[in-house]
Amino acid sequence: MNFKLTISPAIEAGNPFIQFMFESKLEAEAASNTCADLLLFMQDKAGVMDDYSNSFVVEQKIDGEWVDLCMNKKENALVIFKEELGELAIEILKLQQQVSKAIRFGIDEQRDLPTSNRERIESEWNDLLGSLHHLNKVGISLKPSICDIRDKVNKIEKYNKYSESLGTLTKDQEGK
Repeated sequence: MNFKLTISPAIEAGNPFIQFMFESKLEAEAASNTCADLLLFMQDKAGVMDDYSNSFVVEQKIDGEWVDLCMNKKENALVIFKEELGELAIEILKLQQQVSKAIRFGIDEQRDLPTSNRERIESEWNDLLGSLHHLNKVGISLKPSICDIRDKVNKIEKYNKYSESLGTLTKDQEGK
């Protein structure tokens, strides 16, 4: 086995690290990504600590020595963006409930929580925008397409009108 993956999960209880051996770099990197996704998905059940990072190091055995196969800044930025998207996917599931609460009780209502529905939604949105900004800083520019955005808005408006014609959507108090 010429490649080693060392995982240091940021969990409250557990081993300081876990190692796996692989025949190829591709296998080791795929395992690293899969483990990262699994830890992210299972963060509540696995006891992943807030404000700590899991560590995934892929090494290659060269002349009997293990050499760290480091990422460049662009690869690292993409990993951060990927992690943020994974977190966002999990948070979107939670936010669906928050959006329902915002619809039922109001966007600025906060019940017995320290933040309002709007603040919780904005927080996740800002995390995603921050990771996009980081990608741009390292030279990976993902620019919005005004044309594509306009097409999406037009599609939403088209189906809103269709819903209105069916009687399943009513205009708000301001007639919008």
